[in-house]
Amino acid sequence: MAINPSIINFETEVLSRCGLSYLNLDWCEFGNQKWSDRSVAKYKYEDLGVKHTSIDVNGLDGSWQFNLNIPLPSNLYGRFDVVTNYGTLEHVLYQYSGFYNMHKICKLSGIVIHSLPVIGKHGEHGFYHYSNKFMFDLYQALDYTHIHSKVFCSNNGFESLLISFQKKQDEFISKSEFDKYFEFCSVTSIEKICENMKLKKYKNIQNTFEK
Repeated sequence: MAINPSIINFETEVLSRCGLSYLNLDWCEFGNQKWSDRSVAKYKYEDLGVKHTSIDVNGLDGSWQFNLNIPLPSNLYGRFDVVTNYGTLEHVLYQYSGFYNMHKICKLSGIVIHSLPVIGKHGEHGFYHYSNKFMFDLYQALDYTHIHSKVFCSNNGFESLLISFQKKQDEFISKSEFDKYFEFCSVTSIEKICENMKLKKYKNIQNTFEK
């Protein structure tokens, strides 16, 4: 999912509402995103004065190679002012892990910003699609403050939920509680998920958070 002008406008509005500018922010991007002109987003952000880190399983375009299906190293916890997910978490098989990682590496009073495919409005993109209810219920349970949200419709008719929250505490909810909220999301293809679970890179991941 490319970072398009609507995402940038939303992001800028979120920073403005929090009294922030890009300069000197510690910024983490989930995925190695491209701008809508296909240039590498990391370098665009660095030009804006951001101290930028991107994390992606492919390790391309200056990103740190890591599989978000497992917990990030604890030395990253509480490090970033802004953590963005612009079309990455729907490709993470183990959703608890993806949202856990995003929460843990965000600073207290830091910001998380999502662009997520909306249920029934994004074809078969990714493993999962999301509802407004899931996002509000999850982040309310985590005691975040809602900053801004809107729905963006692309030229091809796909809808994405743009939504942002500000972190107030460090603890994450249990997997069983997370799964209760996640019932309000949808799976794009059971067959696709089962097929991916057989891949070597996903073996032994499922129980990481249950030990």
